[in-house]
This record gives sequence, structure tokens and C-alpha cells, in this order.
Amino acid sequence: MAEGGGFNVSVRGSDAEFEYTCTPCAEDGSNQEALIYCPECKEYLCAACTKYHQKVSATKKHTLLEKDFQQHEHSFDTSEGAVKKRDKCATHAERDIEMYCRSHDMVYCALCIAKDHRSCTDVFEIEEAVTRFSVQPDEILVEKAESALKQMIEMKQNKDENIQTVEKQNEEIQMKVQQTKNKLIQHVEKHADETTKTVDTLHTSLIQELANERETVIKSITTLENCRQQLDFSGNFDKSEQFVKQKLQSGILSAAEILFNDTCQFESQKIICKENNVLLDQIMSATALMQVERNVVQKKSTLKVPPSVKSMSKVNVKASSDTKECNIVGICQLSDGTIILADFANRKIKRLDDQYRVRDHCDFEAVPRGICCTGINEVAVKLGNNKVQFVSVGAQMLKTFQFDIKGGINIGFVRFADTLWSYNGNGADIYCKSGTLLKTHKNDSSGKQLFKSTSSTRVFPVASNKSYVYVSDLENRVVCLDTSENVNMMLTEPKLKQISCMHIQLWYFVCGRIVIA
Repeated sequence: MAEGGGFNVSVRGSDAEFEYTCTPCAEDGSNQEALIYCPECKEYLCAACTKYHQKVSATKKHTLLEKDFQQHEHSFDTSEGAVKKRDKCATHAERDIEMYCRSHDMVYCALCIAKDHRSCTDVFEIEEAVTRFSVQPDEILVEKAESALKQMIEMKQNKDENIQTVEKQNEEIQMKVQQTKNKLIQHVEKHADETTKTVDTLHTSLIQELANERETVIKSITTLENCRQQLDFSGNFDKSEQFVKQKLQSGILSAAEILFNDTCQFESQKIICKENNVLLDQIMSATALMQVERNVVQKKSTLKVPPSVKSMSKVNVKASSDTKECNIVGICQLSDGTIILADFANRKIKRLDDQYRVRDHCDFEAVPRGICCTGINEVAVKLGNNKVQFVSVGAQMLKTFQFDIKGGINIGFVRFADTLWSYNGNGADIYCKSGTLLKTHKNDSSGKQLFKSTSSTRVFPVASNKSYVYVSDLENRVVCLDTSENVNMMLTEPKLKQISCMHIQLWYFVCGRIVIA
């Protein structure tokens, strides 16, 4: 494929060989002779591709050059002057960014539009998009960049700390394994020593007992031998002596018989040792000395879904330190699902637990008039003393920094596209998170009145999400604005009066209690 112009390219096709071939056709596997060069696309074009190039809105204004390609190798001029150097497409690195798709709010090259955005109806050339849509103030992008950078730095720190923690855990676990091994060895050695001592005691006792019995047997043998000798000479005595000696010898024989019978009971004595099968089974059936596994701790960035409520219910949000009946004027939800309420009457914000009970609170010197989430664990509170107070929501709720605003006494405070929209009594003041007033919004970005068929110029922010901010005229109309602050849609409902709050879920505040439907 030819890039940049000026290359002498020779590509052999199936039937012909050309000095210059058509770039789009070559990408499709076809070999066609190039007749024209487009310096903006840096492509060679055949006759058919030239016609198509001149019809497509993205390329029809491109100035096409004749076949003297070498003079356009580095630079070229058009009827509108020198062609501007543009950023390249992320997907097609050789192509310039030329188009803007409003549906996806992103810029692309013409090939991306042709392939992936055919169904998008709001596609514009960059030059037209610049005139139709406003560019966000640099302060907003700076805030976004700083916020993203801060998050990435925090994420890196988290990974660094995680690596250090895992390294430390490895050392601790290895040490614990060795300690457990030593503990088991010591325990086994202790029982082995106790068993050895028991065997020694039994051995000594049995040996001594057998030795004593042996000695008794030896004495009996000696006595019996003497008895036998005396019986051999019993014929030499008279009958009275024979009678006496026989009785004596009979006593000796009876004693020997008794000794023999008693001794026979101990002839099979021995020491028997049996293994502790219960202990062996427990040890031998174990697959590891210790259970070691990988554990993933969920971070607070993962949204926890609050307990589902299938029917209307009331939740008491009165804190023990409250002196007045609660008057909830604002609510926001952190990324982990935690609910934070703004209590006007008691001058505090309240954090709820998973059961919607008050977990803790943070007091203020002035009444809160609105609250919104500004970070993973951060909220901003609009106060009646014309201040915006930021609060870090961690183990405790701690006040951080604040800045001055106008119209702090008015309800109406939302975050949108890393900016804070605050109702000032007439329109909406838009601040960056550092406190800089970017603009006061009464009309749309083209200067037209937001709420047609009404004389109201009040722009009251009532809700927002990642794509849109919803503003009310405090009558019966709500307008949806996109990130370019253009009207995307408008709701008019005569039955609705004084619209001042919207939320995805339906939350009602009645006498200090939240009613959830």
C-alpha cells in the first residue's frame, strides 16, 4: 500500500503490471491502475474510487492531484491553502481523523465511519461539527485529566501497596509454615519421648518381675533336688522316720506344684505396642500442612446493590443526636452503594448502612441545601452560607476543602461531567471542582431559550447521569442536556408542578422518614 505519496510502487497483478496501483483496491485484493492521488488521505485512486471519493461527504471536498506524484512527497497546497496536519485514527494509523459521530461522541476517520457507523444518522465532518457544537472549556478537561490522573496514581499506589503486602504475607506465611512444622515435630517428639519412657518403665518392671520369679524357680529346683535325694534313701529309715520324711517331701512337692501352676500364668508376658490409628489417619489423610489460597478483596468501586424493596416501606433516618424533626433535602449514592442524606433541619449529612439505618453523621455550621457524589469516597455539600463543603467518606466522614458559591440558600445541586451545577435563584452556576465559576447557564449553547413557549429563564438542575443533566423551569417542564449542553429532549407534563428533584429510584421524604417505592 502506498503511503505519503511519491513512492514508485510496482505491484504485479494477475493480468497487468502498473507503476502505481489504487490503494483502496489493493486493500481489497484487487489490482487496478491509479490515476489520481489524494494528499489528504495519502492514497492513490483508480477511476472508480475517484468517483466514490468525490461523492462521500467525508472526502468530497478533498483536493485531488494529477499523476505527478513525486512533487507531493512531503507537502502540498490546496485551494484553501496548506493542508493542516491532523491527528491519526487510532484504528487506522495511516488515516486522518475527519469525522465526528455525535451518537458515540467521538471522532473517527472516514473508513471507521463507513464500516462501523453506517447506522448513525448524526455524523458530521470536523469542520461542520466545530460550528454546530460547542467545545468544553479547558478547565473541565483539565479537571477530568487531573481526576483521571489522581485515580491512576491512587491505583498505582494501591498496586504498589498490594505487591508489598503480598511480599510481606509470603514471608509471614513461610515463617508460619515452618513454625507449624516445628510445632508438629515437637508434639510428635514429645509423644515419642513419653511412649519411650512408658516402654522403658514396662520393660524394667517386667524384667524385674520375671527375674524374681526365676529366682524363686531356681530355689524350688534346689529344694526338689534335695527332696529327690532324700527319697532315694528313704528305705534306710524306720517306718516312723519314713512317715515323717514322706510328709515333708509331699509338702515340698505340693509347694513346687503350686509354684509351677502360678508361674505358667506369666510365661507369655510381653510388651505390646499399637499405633495410634486415629492420629495417623488424621495426619495421613491431610493434603497440606496448612490451607493456602488466593483471596480477592472487593474494592469499594464495585457497586453494591442495596436490599431490594418490593413494596412501599418507611425507614427511620433520625439520629440519636437530632434535636429537630428531619427534613431531608438531598440524597446521593456512592459507588459502593452507600446512601448519604442531607438533613436540612439538623444541619448534618447522614450515612446509612445496608438496612437504611443511620450509621454515622457529619455536622455543619450552616444548613445543607444539596448534596452530590464527586468521587469514589467523596461528596460535596451545598450550604446555606454560600459555601460548598467537600467531605471524605471513609471509616469516618471528614471535611476536606471548600469554596464560595452564589445562591447557597437555594436548593438545586448536581454533578455533571466533572462540574458542579448550582441553582442561584435564576439560572445554574457551573463550577469546576476547584471552585472556579465557569459560566452561568440560562439558555442553551446556541443562545436559544431552553424552555420554548415559556418566558421562564430559570435553569434548575434536578438530576444527572454520565451522559445527560436534567434541568427544570420549576413549573412543569424538564429539559435533558447532553455534554455539549444542547437540548436532547424535553418533557412537558401539566400534571407535574414545581419539579425540583428526580432520581432513578423513587425516594420520598416524609417527616424524617424515607419512603421507597
